[in-house]
Amino acid sequence: MRNLGHVMTPVLPVALLLLLVAPNFGFAGLALYAIVSGVTNGLIIIVRAVGLAEILGARGFGQISGAMMFIIQMPRTAAPLVFAALWQHFGGYDPVIWILIAATAVGAVAFWIAAAERPAES
Repeated sequence: MRNLGHVMTPVLPVALLLLLVAPNFGFAGLALYAIVSGVTNGLIIIVRAVGLAEILGARGFGQISGAMMFIIQMPRTAAPLVFAALWQHFGGYDPVIWILIAATAVGAVAFWIAAAERPAES
């Protein structure tokens, strides 16, 4: 699962980069973004669940997974209000997309570090 995570986590910022240029290509560009983003997010859900147990071990999986989901859900809860304020401040969504690209790039690097630090437990 680590290998899939190593491949898919860097694709998230690339998918968001597609969102910046997709409108220039009309429906085909937006469809490509939707496909790449959907596949990547779907596979990341699997990596998050299975990879967590693989990287950290099965002991305490429920507690660790619950804590991780809490941390993931807090920004998702605040995002609409924060991004609306940023949109209003900047007068468009391009800066917001760049913030998301930076955040997903940091997440990809964090995954690579977490996956590399500990050998898989049996």
